[in-house]
Amino acid sequence: MAAGLDRGYQTDLWHHLARGREIVGSGQIVNKDLFTFTIAGQDIRDANWLTQVVYYRLFLWGGLPLVQSTNAAVLALALVVIVRLSKMASNSIQAAAIVGVGTFFGLWPLILIRPQTLSFLLFALMYWALLRMRENKGMLALPPDPHGPLGKRSRRLRHWIALDRGLCDGEDDPAAG
Repeated sequence: MAAGLDRGYQTDLWHHLARGREIVGSGQIVNKDLFTFTIAGQDIRDANWLTQVVYYRLFLWGGLPLVQSTNAAVLALALVVIVRLSKMASNSIQAAAIVGVGTFFGLWPLILIRPQTLSFLLFALMYWALLRMRENKGMLALPPDPHGPLGKRSRRLRHWIALDRGLCDGEDDPAAG
C-alpha cells in the first residue's frame, strides 16, 4: 500500500519515462543527454535503459497507477525474499519479521518508482542463489570445462569456491599455470 501512494513528486520517474520514450522511439539506446541543460548533448552511459523502457511501456498501457503497482509488487517480492533469507539464517520468524519491518521502514524514503527497485530485488535473489549454492555445494552456472569460455577465470573461481568450502588446501592455484 505504501508504495502505491500517490506521490506526484516522483523525483526521477519523469526523466526515466522520457528516456524510455526516446529509446522506444529511436529503437536504440540513447547515449546522449537530451534532457538537462548542464550537460546537454554530452555522451552518457545509461545503465538503466532497460528499466526505462519497461516503465515507459507500463505507463503507456496503464498510466502511473500501473507503474506504481508494478513497482510496489517488485518491492513486496524483494521484502519477501529478504524475510525468507532472514528466516533461513536465524531460524526465527520473529527475527525475520523484525528484519522485514526494519528493511521496509529503512526503505521508506526510497519507496519511489526508480530503477534501483528492480536492482534491490535482483540483489536479494542473487544473495539467495549464492546461499543455496553454498548449502548444496554446487557450482552455480560455471562451465563444466575448466578451459571453457572463461579460461583461467573459471579455474580461479572454482579454486576459490573449493577453498571456501575447505575442499583444497590453497597451495596450488589451478589458474596460475
